[in-house]
Amino acid sequence: MIKTGRKLGRKKGSRCRFKGIGKDSISLGVESRHLYRVLTGERRNAALLARYNALKLSRNAAEGSLHNLSKVCPPRPNAKTTSHETRN
Repeated sequence: MIKTGRKLGRKKGSRCRFKGIGKDSISLGVESRHLYRVLTGERRNAALLARYNALKLSRNAAEGSLHNLSKVCPPRPNAKTTSHETRN
């Protein structure tokens, strides 16, 4: 069987956790992988999280929509620590 091309898009049943994370990471000046890890709690970066929340709020205000406010992420209390952070 010869395959002519790959399918585009996500698999059925998969979900987008943070819609627009690529565009948001460019606006914030960080890599999307780093932003994703901060949003999921794998890394701690309070300054980046605050900037991301402010960006999302300003974009929602500009669009006049309030339905995307669930994507504004609170800091996660049980986030894993990275090797450069000190543990209590």
